[in-house]
Amino acid sequence: MNIKIDYKKISSSTFNNSELFTYSDQEMISQFEYQLIYGNPSCFLVTGYRGSGKTSLIHQVEKKLKDQTNILFIYMNFSKYEKYTLILRKLIRQIYLAFSNHQQYKALKNSDPEIIGQLELLYKRTFNDVNHAYNDKAINEFETKLQIDSNFKKLLISIACIIFAGFNSTFNLLPTHLNSLLLLFSALWAAIEAIKLTFKFTKRTTKTNEMNIKSLYDDEIAEYHIINILKVIKKHKINIVFVFDELDKIENEDEIEQSISELKPLLLSNLANFIIVSGQKLYYKFTDSNTVDDSVLSSLFTKQIHVRLLSNNDFRTIFSNIVINKDVLSQKLATAYLDSLILNSNRVLRKFINLISQDIVWENSEGKILINEEDEEILITDSKLLNIITSIIEKHIESLELSEGIKDFFISQIYKWVQKMKLYNKIYFSKEDIYNLEKDYIEKSYPYWCITQLDQIFAFLAEELKKDNLLDEMEKNIDGEKVIQYKWSENANIKTDVNVKDLNQIKSKFVLDMIEFEKALRNAYNDLTSNHLSQNKKPNSLRSLIQALIQIGMLTNWPSNQINEFINLNNRLRHGEEISEEDTKKVDKFTFKLPIYLYQLYEDYTFYVTKKYLEQYNFYVSKPIESKIRVNNYDFIARNSIEGNADILFEVIHKNSISKKDITLVHKSVQLLKEYNIETNKRNKMVIFFYSKNGRKSFENYSEFYNEFLSNESSDLNEEVSLFYASEYRSDFSTGRLETYLKQVIEK
Repeated sequence: MNIKIDYKKISSSTFNNSELFTYSDQEMISQFEYQLIYGNPSCFLVTGYRGSGKTSLIHQVEKKLKDQTNILFIYMNFSKYEKYTLILRKLIRQIYLAFSNHQQYKALKNSDPEIIGQLELLYKRTFNDVNHAYNDKAINEFETKLQIDSNFKKLLISIACIIFAGFNSTFNLLPTHLNSLLLLFSALWAAIEAIKLTFKFTKRTTKTNEMNIKSLYDDEIAEYHIINILKVIKKHKINIVFVFDELDKIENEDEIEQSISELKPLLLSNLANFIIVSGQKLYYKFTDSNTVDDSVLSSLFTKQIHVRLLSNNDFRTIFSNIVINKDVLSQKLATAYLDSLILNSNRVLRKFINLISQDIVWENSEGKILINEEDEEILITDSKLLNIITSIIEKHIESLELSEGIKDFFISQIYKWVQKMKLYNKIYFSKEDIYNLEKDYIEKSYPYWCITQLDQIFAFLAEELKKDNLLDEMEKNIDGEKVIQYKWSENANIKTDVNVKDLNQIKSKFVLDMIEFEKALRNAYNDLTSNHLSQNKKPNSLRSLIQALIQIGMLTNWPSNQINEFINLNNRLRHGEEISEEDTKKVDKFTFKLPIYLYQLYEDYTFYVTKKYLEQYNFYVSKPIESKIRVNNYDFIARNSIEGNADILFEVIHKNSISKKDITLVHKSVQLLKEYNIETNKRNKMVIFFYSKNGRKSFENYSEFYNEFLSNESSDLNEEVSLFYASEYRSDFSTGRLETYLKQVIEK
């Protein structure tokens, strides 16, 4: 089944789009909006599980308030604990960056340039060490100056002229009137030069006052400037809403409280709205704060808003909105697939979206989810599990008089328990294997008063699973104490992505692989002996089944001792027995070997059927024991006994997924055929049998790679290569199907 997805709707900003998803509690959102618009500046606590959509809720509120031009949302992430110094720096940057893009920024810059200058200077100081310095200098100066100058040379000449005029009056060297003029001129000149005889005296007094001022910057002053800037912004009727997000990513609870405590002066400044977005841990602290003496949290928050885990209907609405071909949603397989998504998401919004994204495959520009029909039973089991969980929640959790956050706590635990139970698959487990009250809850600061109800809720879950025939129960005596153990029944088709590094998961994967291994062996046996089952007793145990296949000649060169170890460990694990550390290491080792034996089974089965069929057409079928070809041999060969006629090389592939890296498989098989053609000096054939438990998609991808490679690199071999999908109709083992394919090759 193909489900076409509008992938553009599941981007990181998906749930800011109210057309795709709207939170069900619109009354709570409306009250939140009114408080931000009309209420006094306050501090809000928004809590909820990680990925539940807390930030998306705030983005939806912001979007609804976008027409309120006086509201400005400023976001700041706390993905890890940081010192108050760094918090202030980040806060200043976010204020500047958000406000500088606000439409009232220019108006405020014109009306109050000083406060904008302060904000810009603060912003620069978060990156650089900026010093602002100036001098204040005062000078008082008084000067008195007296100067008398004299030119003695000119004075002597004027006196000489006077003496000459006197001498002339006695001896009459010059006329009387000229002598009188000379005497008068000389006297005046002498007088002027005499007056210019000067003495120089200077007195100067100077007084100077100078003050050097250099600006100081530290955390306390930065906080003062922030508060001052917020006051000015508030005066201009701009409502700032600070969103301190992702506090739930700080693992240490003390560090969360310390961050909030350091921010307390700002949070209680009455200058802006503050929204603290955190996870369940802070919610538990907040609910218990009233019982703690002088707790910071009890008096800090005006309102607490809990974002609940989404309901099943919420997820169905989201999925419907991103599906293009909505007509398929009513089909049973699509419904079971959606239920499986909800179950495995633990009702966490972000995980739900991630699961969808993981399943999308691309065909050119079109995104699709391909649901394998062979997974139908697995999906139906997940759907049943979801229905059972939903019933328990409605009957035993939603009906209780509990806060929304505590209800989510119980709901989340049920989903986590089921995921852990699935990891055990077909081996026994106890309640203590799923959770331990002391280690998992009491030591991790969960509210004690609600922890006591967990055992009762688990009992409800186990009982409902047993009623639906999904869970088996047995009582076992361990060290003299009766212990209830559980195991998924044969009606439960469980699939989970396991991490083989975990001990329980290693055991579970081994048992699951052994089940698949036994199923494959039994199907092969049933196919090969279908005409003789009435005459021969059907083998019951895995060991007798292997022995029967060896006797008819299908299984060859099998390591009997190691297979017996596999079987013994498998039986012990499936019956809930404890195994030693040495045996655990063997399980880990066998987990990686089982797929090799499973592949060997497919190859031996294909060889057996091919050999029996082709020998009647003058072919001798054998494995390449003495081939001259390089190490990467074909799996087996059918040599034509008629000289000059084409031989047939066979490749057996067992893969559940194909990627472009597997182009090497294509290159290898083509190269083998080319080399064999050269060796035999004739045109031979190549047959590839492809097995997969995940449907035809893997085969189609491989076939596409193969055909493209042949067209580009070896177009002359197109007629000689045949690819067959050997797992049609949910069965890997069908003698009739293989014989039909072989007949087509012979007649080609």
